[in-house]
Amino acid sequence: MAGLQLLPLAVGLIVFSTAMPVQLISGIWQTGTFGETDFLLNLLLYMPLGVALSRRPIVIVAIIAMLVSAGIEILQFLSFTRFSSYFDVAANVIGCMVGALGGRSRFLGSYCAPTIIPVNRVTGTAASLLLIMLVLVHLAPSKPSILSNWNATYSMSLGNELTGNRPWQGDIDSLTILTTAISANEARALAENSVPRFSDDVSYILPQKVSLDGTETFVVPEAASLAFAHNAIRHNAFSVIAEIETASEYQDGPARIISFSKDPYHRNFDLGQEQGTLVFRVRTPITGANGDRPDTRTADILEAQRKTSLIATYDGAFARIYVDGKLAGRSNLAAAGCILHSLCDSDVPLSQWLYGAALAFAALTIVPATKIGTCRATALAASIAGALLLRVLVPEHPMYLLGIWPDAAALAGGIFVAAALTGYNQTGTDQQ
Repeated sequence: MAGLQLLPLAVGLIVFSTAMPVQLISGIWQTGTFGETDFLLNLLLYMPLGVALSRRPIVIVAIIAMLVSAGIEILQFLSFTRFSSYFDVAANVIGCMVGALGGRSRFLGSYCAPTIIPVNRVTGTAASLLLIMLVLVHLAPSKPSILSNWNATYSMSLGNELTGNRPWQGDIDSLTILTTAISANEARALAENSVPRFSDDVSYILPQKVSLDGTETFVVPEAASLAFAHNAIRHNAFSVIAEIETASEYQDGPARIISFSKDPYHRNFDLGQEQGTLVFRVRTPITGANGDRPDTRTADILEAQRKTSLIATYDGAFARIYVDGKLAGRSNLAAAGCILHSLCDSDVPLSQWLYGAALAFAALTIVPATKIGTCRATALAASIAGALLLRVLVPEHPMYLLGIWPDAAALAGGIFVAAALTGYNQTGTDQQ
């Protein structure tokens, strides 16, 4: 009788829910505040791994949990949507040990938790229900992330809002506004003074350095801001390239470095400073009139009197901030229009892995097969067909902005199910 070993599935669940980065960066190790919810979720996530390892000595279980957790945290160190934390490591190890202890009965050191999941109607129905839920989520309509709701009559200003209540103090040494998005390679080239060709897309260049003390506002000529608005809407993309020196790290509001707006609550876009953090807000039907659902922020990177080269760019889906040629902030505004935001961005690896695994599992309960090899082929074929079918059904889904991630994760779900397949007898032990 066919069944699935719990260990490969537990490992796959951990890897695809915590370790797969949808965009790489130079790492940031977070040692910040303790979060009860995150701690509990990490604890629960590692419990199946503990159950799968419950027949091993508890010391071995603890060592395995520490090694797996350390590897995951290293991968998270390179991800923009994940953060490494000592608290996560502690929760992971504790969860694994709790699972291992819970997998044993109190008497005679025997084991009460199954390490093999049978392939039958009950488990097949559960897999099918999960599959239906994921498909319905993907088929749900999402809001567009276009610049169609921009107001071309707004004014573009430097150093403050026109209303005068969001002052920024510092120098803007240079400023170029484009109606095209800037790629990571182009941002790197700009930082190395190797300037790509942008001549056809330039809407405005600051004629000279501007020093702002918080009492005045530099207003961009109306004709330039009007032409920029129309071209940005048409191209559904724009970029701001600037060199700035902030007078102080202690400015908030956010204090407006550049704002294309009517007042503090209605804008097309702005780039501001909140303490040592840069904040980039873009108005779309998703993000609202203030462009803050969500906004894009960097870590605490600004220093007083230090020249900073920055790029804020929007490509019709992603808003990004580059500082000195390196990606420092990212928001997937297209994903924010999905019914479940994270399933269109940071949790795409997990949702698609579950989709591929559930599809493979459901196929095993439908297609009759007696040999393990045939079962594995069925699982792989089902996950491949499912990935292709989803691309046909929802080709414009925001998750496909992440490239091959959705397809690769769905295929990986089938691979993990195929790898977990084993023959077992009715007592739940492997058939040798």
